[in-house]
Amino acid sequence: MDVLVLTSRPDKPSYRYRVEALLPGLADRGINVRVLFTRDMGRWRFRRYLDCSGFDTVLIQKRILRPLDRFLLRRVARGVVFDFDDAVGFDSEGRPRPRMQKRLAAMARFADHITCGNNYLASLLGTSEKKVTVVPTSIDTDRFAPAKETTADSSTRVVVGWIGSRKNLSHLDELLPVLANIDGIVLKVVADSAASLNLDRLGETPFEFETWSAENEVAQTASFDIGIMPLPDNNFTRGKCGCKALQCMAMGLPTICSPVGMNCDLVQPGINGLLAGSPGEWGRSLKQLVGDVALRRQIGKQARAHVLEHYSAATAVEQMAAVFQEAAGSARRSTAA
Repeated sequence: MDVLVLTSRPDKPSYRYRVEALLPGLADRGINVRVLFTRDMGRWRFRRYLDCSGFDTVLIQKRILRPLDRFLLRRVARGVVFDFDDAVGFDSEGRPRPRMQKRLAAMARFADHITCGNNYLASLLGTSEKKVTVVPTSIDTDRFAPAKETTADSSTRVVVGWIGSRKNLSHLDELLPVLANIDGIVLKVVADSAASLNLDRLGETPFEFETWSAENEVAQTASFDIGIMPLPDNNFTRGKCGCKALQCMAMGLPTICSPVGMNCDLVQPGINGLLAGSPGEWGRSLKQLVGDVALRRQIGKQARAHVLEHYSAATAVEQMAAVFQEAAGSARRSTAA
């Protein structure tokens, strides 16, 4: 089977985790994938759509196509799958974006099949359940694997780590006063920038910053003792797929998350992580983990096992292979009819 992926840029997390990480596994199953980045298509994109006729299935990864693009692609593509992992119909504050909601609905009607990162996103489509497959964002668990255990004890400083992009730093900023009241920690941020953080709110708590890179992200995450993923609760954040929490959990780290959206599916409180929905809960959860090395290891071990069972790239490969087969089969049945 031959599959063409249309996506925007190779550096986007959605592409890296939802497509690139699956390519070796798909190849092992006889599914040959070619990736075409739309930023490279330029004004010749209409001509490039002719390339789609030679593939069994076209995966449109997080691209909202214009009507003319959809029309041309539909005329040449045998089967079309649309994949997305963000609640694009809302802005970052959770306010509706009516125009984008209409475009998303048009993409849902256009595609033969839809894959999305969680049940909340599926609920936004307003289409047949048979047409939608929830494929959670997955982790390459061979790459993201626990570092060697150290001989750290409760007297050693504990690194509380946050990894993400600067556009989400506001989520962390709200947590700084809580972190300022936790003894024995250092806050480490891995991102493209931390300039927007109001570090005065962190008080005397030590702070470290490291510039994120794809090459170093595993080692950067391994430098944490505890991972944190604070989120506000709104229509946009409920669509988050928990990628950064999964990254920490795959590394065998105890992780504290806000009980928002998919985080509630990822975390079994007290078993493979902790959920904190208020400043008081965040403070208690942090103090509990900071003061108990054995608990951190126990929860981290269960977190790793949970990711291996439910959110590994190998699991996502099986799901996507089935989707590609179904989309190609639907196209054949439509042609025969």
